[in-house]
Amino acid sequence: MGNFHFLFREDKGKIGRALWWRATLGLCAIWLIILSAYLFLGRGDITKVGLTAFLTIATIMLGVCYYFVSAKRFQDLGQNASLALSLPLALLLDSAMHWMQPRLGATFPSALTYAFDAVTLLITGWTIWTLGFQKGDCE
Repeated sequence: MGNFHFLFREDKGKIGRALWWRATLGLCAIWLIILSAYLFLGRGDITKVGLTAFLTIATIMLGVCYYFVSAKRFQDLGQNASLALSLPLALLLDSAMHWMQPRLGATFPSALTYAFDAVTLLITGWTIWTLGFQKGDCE
């Protein structure tokens, strides 16, 4: 999969589509394993608190790794590396809306949550199309 430090801990350099796909799918697989463990093991109150903290920290760390991988791919396409923040930020805001809406229903109507879902879906589609299918300098 390439050098771990180069892929997941720095945003300098360029990578091609195939390496971006492998790194991104690897990060998604790790997150799904952690989420499955959270859903399977989180039965008691104390266990649920610890697993929720672990899931939150793991999600943030995997998001940072995703940023570094995607920043390299955006640079390969000749675009600004900061565009790699668009998907993690959209997912974070969408998650926050889903957490806040049931608690503050009068302030945040459910239609606003659906709007965040739609924007997040559009950003996800754009990111997959741009990074996963467009040819860059490394091809």
